[in-house]
Amino acid sequence: MKGIESGKKDCIWICKPTDLSRGRGISVINNLDDLRYEQQSVIQEYIKPYLIRGTKWDLRVYVLIT
Repeated sequence: MKGIESGKKDCIWICKPTDLSRGRGISVINNLDDLRYEQQSVIQEYIKPYLIRGTKWDLRVYVLIT
């Protein structure tokens, strides 16, 4: 909540619903007045992601221990 309290004007915020998956319901806002309170969500300051050829990516590693 540091950015909210300090009143940063140039922040972009990402709002992720806690009960949805696979990117459903995610919204990006730059004004907290646009925030909707329809469901429980996590709100974070959106930082510029690492891009490969202009595309956002992530690395996931799965391990199975038998």
